[in-house]
Amino acid sequence: MSRVLLIEDNPANMKLLRDLLVRQGHKVLTAYEAATGLQLAQQKALDLIVLDIQLPGIDGLQAAKQLRSRPATRTTPILAVTAHAMRGDEARILEAGFDRYLAKPIRYREFLRVVAEMIEQRSAVDPACGKEGNDAGPAPAESEDVGSRMERSPGPATE
Repeated sequence: MSRVLLIEDNPANMKLLRDLLVRQGHKVLTAYEAATGLQLAQQKALDLIVLDIQLPGIDGLQAAKQLRSRPATRTTPILAVTAHAMRGDEARILEAGFDRYLAKPIRYREFLRVVAEMIEQRSAVDPACGKEGNDAGPAPAESEDVGSRMERSPGPATE
C-alpha cells in the first residue's frame, strides 16, 4: 500500500482527490497548506506527493523547491494539480521540481493513471516504496487529515 501526501487548500478538491486515492488502496495524509505538508514530508516516508500550486502562505512552486532541497524528499515524486493551464505554466511548474503536471478540472481516470505510473516508477527505483513501516512514526489511518489537527499559519480560512 502506497503512502500519498495530498496538499490542497480547497476542501471540495481535497475530498475528491482523497476519496479517489483511498478507493485505490492508498494511505493518504492531507494538509491544507504547504507549511503543514512540508512538516509531514519530513516526518513520514512517502511514495508520492500531490501538490496544488495556489496555496495560502507558501505556494506550491516554493514548496516543491523546498522538497527537492531536503534529503528526505529529494527523490519523492511530486505531482502538480493546478488551475494554472496557460502557455508556459507547465514548463515553469516542471522547472520548480515537479515530476508531472495535471490541470484542473481533474479528469479522475487520468489522475489515477498518472498516480499509478508515478508510484510504479518510484517502486522500480526504491524497493521500500509501498512497504508498510517505512518510517519511524505510527501508520496513518486510510486517510489522515493532519492539516485540520495541526496549528495553521495565519492567513485566509481554507475551510
